[in-house]
Amino acid sequence: PQRPFHEIGAAEITELLREEVNTKVNRHTAINLGISCEACHLGCAQHAENENIKPLFFLSDPTLHLHGESPGDIWEKTPLNKNWLCSRCHSGERPQYASGADTWNSTDYSDAIQGFCYDPTKARNKGMKHLTCVHCHDPHKGIGKRWSLTPRQNDEKCLACHEQFKEPKALADHTHHSNGSEGSRCMNCHMPKITEGLQDMIRTHMISNPTDPRMIEANQPNACNLCHLDKPIDWTIASLRQWYGAGHDYDEAAIATAYPNRKSPTADNYLRSSSEAVRLAASQALFQQRARWALKDLIGMLDDPYLINRQFTEKGFQQEFGFNPREHGYRFTMTEEERAESIGKIRRALLPAKTADAGQ
Repeated sequence: PQRPFHEIGAAEITELLREEVNTKVNRHTAINLGISCEACHLGCAQHAENENIKPLFFLSDPTLHLHGESPGDIWEKTPLNKNWLCSRCHSGERPQYASGADTWNSTDYSDAIQGFCYDPTKARNKGMKHLTCVHCHDPHKGIGKRWSLTPRQNDEKCLACHEQFKEPKALADHTHHSNGSEGSRCMNCHMPKITEGLQDMIRTHMISNPTDPRMIEANQPNACNLCHLDKPIDWTIASLRQWYGAGHDYDEAAIATAYPNRKSPTADNYLRSSSEAVRLAASQALFQQRARWALKDLIGMLDDPYLINRQFTEKGFQQEFGFNPREHGYRFTMTEEERAESIGKIRRALLPAKTADAGQ
């Protein structure tokens, strides 16, 4: 369509691409459309001829001289080999948080192997099973636009290995939150939403602890403060020490340097971070909580120097507050000079007169 890019919605772009594939790809001569069966089952000829013969996991014809890159015996359907299959697409290098977790998606395996659950040696040392990607993801079923499992079903995935927390009291003692609350959910603490996905924030696949000093000392989003964004970092540190013992100490000099104002809500410190990933994770958590107390700072994110952050912020106002910045002339693709007038209008529409007049 002969229209500016920013006026074409994501749904329309998707439909246009689908039309291109349906009309211009020759389905009789095309080798592959997307992820085929043999991307994982490296040998489907017999199954194609007879549906009662199940596909093989690896090529079995020795004349093909298969040279694999699998860390284990390529002919065995081991947990390590299952993960290796996924890793061929879901690995790579991305910008990282202080913990080593990637800040944007599609490298889920690269993140996962940094945690205990995916490393067979670390898992064995802790008496746990070696986790595989298919433990949580059905390879024969698409995730869809939204994750379909309920919070309880998510917890059950974790509790299948961590059986010591199945009893309600044991779980409450571990999480220090009431059972069934957001603070008791395994993924909220160990896989928080700090990864930039396609039009949404998704969970990091680096399974870690909310006590991780690398994130706390760097003024980067820890799981505790992604829920308690209104609390200062000293509140968080004191709680962690009380719950998990004095061994969880943090570098005082690093904390003082990383947090300009330790008495302010962590949201204030996150949104003033030099890292666009930190600002994005914080703003999206605020939108998810519909934190009107942070409206002034969220409006400021409409002027973020990073285009993706502005895009997510515009969408956040529309979805969580029912407020459309475009009705006030705003487009996330505008230059800084072009954005100024529309952001002024948005401040006057959303903030009390005195606050709006004061600007940022």
